[in-house]
Amino acid sequence: MNREIGDRSLVHFAPVTCPLSSVRHPEKPLLSATADSKDDEGSLDPSPQALAPPMPGTQDDDEDVALQRFRVENPALFQKDDRRLFLHLAIVLSLLIFSTAAVILTPLVWLKIFLGAWNAFLWFCLINVTIHHHHTHHNAAAGPAADRFLDFLYLLVLPNAFRRRVRYTRAHLNHHARPFHETEIDHHYGRERYLERGKNFWTRALYFLELTFVGGYVPGWEDDKYMREVPLEEWNRKDYGRMKAVEKRKALRLSLLQWAGFLVLLKGYPPLAWGWVYPMLLVKNWAHFLGQFQHYDDCLTDPSRSVWNRTKTYRFPAWLNYLVAGEVSGHFLHHLYPELPYYNVEEARRRLIKNAELSKLFVTY
Repeated sequence: MNREIGDRSLVHFAPVTCPLSSVRHPEKPLLSATADSKDDEGSLDPSPQALAPPMPGTQDDDEDVALQRFRVENPALFQKDDRRLFLHLAIVLSLLIFSTAAVILTPLVWLKIFLGAWNAFLWFCLINVTIHHHHTHHNAAAGPAADRFLDFLYLLVLPNAFRRRVRYTRAHLNHHARPFHETEIDHHYGRERYLERGKNFWTRALYFLELTFVGGYVPGWEDDKYMREVPLEEWNRKDYGRMKAVEKRKALRLSLLQWAGFLVLLKGYPPLAWGWVYPMLLVKNWAHFLGQFQHYDDCLTDPSRSVWNRTKTYRFPAWLNYLVAGEVSGHFLHHLYPELPYYNVEEARRRLIKNAELSKLFVTY
């Protein structure tokens, strides 16, 4: 069955063999496909050859039954609610406005650095809501007004959004459908680098500096081009590694240019430098820092694990987890129910953790 997801979508999908996708998300199931792009945005080939092979791991009947029972017992959690959506956005935007004003007005450089990093986190929250939840999983807006507002916000927080959207959507839906499959090259690459850099204090320090000053620009244009133009079933770690070697050299040069531009702007117009440029230089770093904790562990690659058990759980302040759309301590729940409205993830996490049966099946600290 081929379909176009909403009239906003530039991408056509073919369904993946996902046992519970149609049960848990009948209108927009977990999907993946291969590409045959002829335009800048790319397109996904809906032909039979595009169907992905079965996901790794086993599908335990007890897990399936438990997942369905939780959904039946908590129907309100799975309902989109624009009031909750706008409440979350209002909180994040208010914090961002207040904190940006503080960054501009304070004379203390150390406070500018700290608040600028916090502002980058808030910008990341907005990016996560738009490209991740709104455009990829369609689990945010209930009505057309909210839908249009998120489209506008999407362009505001990611000016090159439409060029990056196809790459992100293809890779992310593949990540949900087949975690740690051979085609999930970006997560394999990131996991290997993360574990390699964790050998001692000095390698960890270098890794931190790379993420802070260079890593924010990876993935970049070369990564986007590879994932847009290469058919999904041809994605492989060897070619991806060669491409990333080129990407890293370009990222280093670009980061030097951008940080030099920030320093120049500090002399010319400090409010713009601290209020917008500095957090924009750091915003993607939050994705690197948070993303590596969720999946980068060798135990999660164990083939005996089902597809529902390949995400780690973290004890994280509930209010921070709410701000970032449930993406830290609630990320495992997002993999169980990608259609769950993001502003309900924290509440759903609290309920699931209290359920002894579900915690035993799905929670991995």
